[in-house]
Amino acid sequence: MEKMMTLKTFLFTYLFRMMCACLVLLNSGCDEKQSASNRRNILIMGTSGDLPPFEFYKTAENKNQMVGFDIELAERISQYLGRELQVKDIDFSAIIPALQAGRIDFAMAGITASKERKKTVDFSPVYYVTANVLLTIEKSDFYKMKDFKGKKIAVQLGSTQEQFARFWTSQKPGLEIIALNRIGDIVQELKAKRIDGAILEESTAYAYVRNNPNTFDITQLESHQGGMAIAFPKNSPLVKEFERALQHLRDIGYVDKLVEKWFGAPDRL
Repeated sequence: MEKMMTLKTFLFTYLFRMMCACLVLLNSGCDEKQSASNRRNILIMGTSGDLPPFEFYKTAENKNQMVGFDIELAERISQYLGRELQVKDIDFSAIIPALQAGRIDFAMAGITASKERKKTVDFSPVYYVTANVLLTIEKSDFYKMKDFKGKKIAVQLGSTQEQFARFWTSQKPGLEIIALNRIGDIVQELKAKRIDGAILEESTAYAYVRNNPNTFDITQLESHQGGMAIAFPKNSPLVKEFERALQHLRDIGYVDKLVEKWFGAPDRL
């Protein structure tokens, strides 16, 4: 009889422990699902915070407050999709690799949907059409020169402006391209006259002209128009969601108001 009671006690204890273990695993699974759900409610946007008026820091001292056209548009899209937006500031040249590695969900940084980029990432429809310009020191006759030997042009590393500059300089022997990570660095190099000019996106160039009176001149570079789009990892389900959100924001006039707020017309800046 005593042996039978001992066996029953052993079986009861074993079954009790197994039930406890199952409950722990079940709760753990719930926690993991909850955690995954939380992650799905967050959209991580990659950008390069030195591209006014698309994305830039409101003050040089406050690196927590990024503002601009892309930031406001991304915030409104996230709200429409019922998600929380987190913005990650990275070098422009690192944005595509970050998308490919899954470190960010999408990217907005004045990105042109070029054929080359479409091989590695997906894009939304174009949300802003722009052009490239040449930024020089005021009253410079650099653009009119015929002999470019020893002259230097700066561009942002990995940008479509870099691609355009390489084509442009192939027709102007002696012109050297300097590729830098940050547009702010390019502008400082131009101010210090260590370079002779910079090829930038039009709205960004006008923003620097506006913020530096009597310092820079802008020359339009003909025959090159580009459209900016939102970039995603290949086959991302977010593409269609963002496309729907963008269309809604266009339909209600929000995108037009945002363009007017941040850009106006270039000849009025």
